[in-house]
Parts: sequence; structure tokens; C-alpha cells
Amino acid sequence: MGFEEEDFVYSTRVIPKHHVNNEYYQPQFIVLFKDEPTIEYRYGVKKWGKDVVQFCEKGVLEEPNVYVDETTEKTLHSEDECDTMN
Repeated sequence: MGFEEEDFVYSTRVIPKHHVNNEYYQPQFIVLFKDEPTIEYRYGVKKWGKDVVQFCEKGVLEEPNVYVDETTEKTLHSEDECDTMN
């Protein structure tokens, strides 16, 4: 899928405070889409092959930067295949 910068409320690189799947580099990418502002998507870069993969776990926001839950349910921008962060 191709997205443009104007499709996002924000997209940023973060270093997780907790351990993430060893198949991925530690920096993750977090994206919040304008058309789905209550779901924060997380992506990782695989160490082997360098593919960018969406993590199944997504943050549920009550308002910007206020997490209320986490979901693995299919959402608007869920990819057909995802990987777990653990």
C-alpha cells in the first residue's frame, strides 16, 4: 500500500521500553492515520531481509497519547499478515 505523509496524523520512530521480538531491530515505527485516529499502528524492520512488517498489536487511544487498550482485532489499516511483538 502506498501512503502519503498527508495521510498521517503522525508517524515516528521509537525505541520500545520493553523487549520486542528478536527477529526485529529495536526501533519501531508508529503510525496514526487521519481516517482512523483512535488506532496506533506499530511496525518493525526484520533483521533478515529488512522487510517492514506490521505488528498485530495495535494501541487503542482515547485521545492523542492516551492509551486505553491494545487490540489485535482487524481494523481499517490492518494488513493481511502481521507478526507478534513478543
